[in-house]
Amino acid sequence: MNPAVIPAFDGVRTADCPLGNVLVLDNGTVAFIPCAAMYKIGPNTSVALQMLHLAMTPRGLRWGSVVYANTVRQGFVSTLESPTEAERSGQSGRATVDTHSGGVRVARSEQERNALAEVQSAFASGDPSSLLTPEALALEARQRAKLDKKAAKDASDAVDFAHQNWPAATFGLTVKEHDTQLELRFNYDAAVVKAVKASKARWDGLRKTWTLPREHEVAFGKRLKKIALELGKAPRGSDSAAGAIASETARVEALLAEEATKPLAGKIGALEITRSDDCVSRTGSAASRHKYVLNFPYHEQMVNLVRGVPGAQFDRSTSRWEVPLVARKSLQRALNRMRPYAEALAMSAGQETVKATAHNIDTRGSGERRETLAQVGAAANAEKAHARSGTWNVYHFADRSGNGLPRGTYKTRDGRWNVVLQCSKGRFVEDASSVGGSMCHEYQFRLTVRAATELEIDGVVSQQRQGKERRMEAEARERAFQAIDNAFRQFGEWPQRPVVPAEALRYGARLLANVNGEPSLMRSIHEYVIDEQADALWSLSDNGMDGDDWSRNNLVSTVALRLPLRGAEAVVAFLRESNRPLLEKTTPLTVEQVEEWTSRLGKQVD
Repeated sequence: MNPAVIPAFDGVRTADCPLGNVLVLDNGTVAFIPCAAMYKIGPNTSVALQMLHLAMTPRGLRWGSVVYANTVRQGFVSTLESPTEAERSGQSGRATVDTHSGGVRVARSEQERNALAEVQSAFASGDPSSLLTPEALALEARQRAKLDKKAAKDASDAVDFAHQNWPAATFGLTVKEHDTQLELRFNYDAAVVKAVKASKARWDGLRKTWTLPREHEVAFGKRLKKIALELGKAPRGSDSAAGAIASETARVEALLAEEATKPLAGKIGALEITRSDDCVSRTGSAASRHKYVLNFPYHEQMVNLVRGVPGAQFDRSTSRWEVPLVARKSLQRALNRMRPYAEALAMSAGQETVKATAHNIDTRGSGERRETLAQVGAAANAEKAHARSGTWNVYHFADRSGNGLPRGTYKTRDGRWNVVLQCSKGRFVEDASSVGGSMCHEYQFRLTVRAATELEIDGVVSQQRQGKERRMEAEARERAFQAIDNAFRQFGEWPQRPVVPAEALRYGARLLANVNGEPSLMRSIHEYVIDEQADALWSLSDNGMDGDDWSRNNLVSTVALRLPLRGAEAVVAFLRESNRPLLEKTTPLTVEQVEEWTSRLGKQVD
């Protein structure tokens, strides 16, 4: 909707143009509102807007909002400034102008008026190219070069990583083509399974195949070649067999030299890593003779991390994991993430050892037992103190705002209590599901934590116990109030002119579900009044909302119902205590007690 034309400022009038709307306000503001046709410059809308900013800024136009005919519109705006006292008196040399709304503004210069006329002319002609500055044209050239480079790379990747060029023989991979998807079969490899999952493929359990969408063919090809390259099994093209063997041998020797200077083998908490060069026959390749052997107690997260290392295999005969030396880089990344779990396992194992030792010592003589138990206790305290002084870096996935992350003192899945010391800034993970997250939690946060003290654990446990007690008390009160309300609905008398004592205390079903996860007492719209002089119990319900039947109101905007107090001793006792905090338990009122009261009311009504 475009309002009527108003008098012009500096020769500019409100008008509809091929490139958008030209708006003129009575205070001298001029706004150019671009339409879709204006964004035909540049390779896309985002670049077009940047180009327009570079073109409009030298002409004194800024992106902003204007209110025109009760609507807010966004565009490039030129406003008139309010004059100072010196400008009003004409001492500053700057001219002023009277606006149509009766105000005074500083007049535009000749250069500013020419700029507005130039922009209006471009809007009217439908050709924005006349507005573009050298900076805007240079930006367009850079962006087009980037897009051309990206298009060339995408075209090259489409060829290099097409399924015809995958290292199929390395993984026993077969590919069957369909119109919109590829059907894959391959020998089981945990790293390849992780890669195909990350590429949005689906597993068909009946046919034992993976279904990969065509649009993710290149992404999976990149992952597959990366795995093959790390394992030293990527196809070499024109390399001779002797050259390939020499290259593989040189690579293994370089990794052995790196292992000698920066060894991965060693002990990390409950995780023990050794290096072996006799896992297979000596007749195998250089890469297959050298492996890492990982031994650790079962832990779900640690097992999942090891499975993601290319070439990792579990030896059931020894209950150990074997990882080829050529996957050293991937193993190192996995070990960095396994460290906190391994340290936690070691700490829990140490505590169990202390308990077992104390139990065994307890069967010895009293003097020796006391002395040795003191030593064991001191060792345990020293171990706890050492653990609390350290920190672990634990990665958690959550949404952008961090909702769902642990706060304060919390308990982990393996039973460990931690205190959050610091939370890093969230880092977006494009495919969180492939690295431990989910489609709804694609931001990764690093939490710095420490082991909680006994006092901190006791405090959290106490809060949880109190929360449980509050919830139980809230549910009990809610059941009681529901029973009372049902009694009034069934047997309550509706007097046309109720007399409810205004000074009497009012008791309400103040159970507004929960606040921050905990039930809380809030103001209620349903209240009860005990009138002992009139031997009456009143129920007052607000009934003034839109959609309510106002004809039922007999006390301003309230429906007042009355029942006799006779036989309602249990109900009255409950109501007198119902305003107490939830931790202060009220006199219990059961549904049976209310039904006993209402049964007598029913006989009286009959």
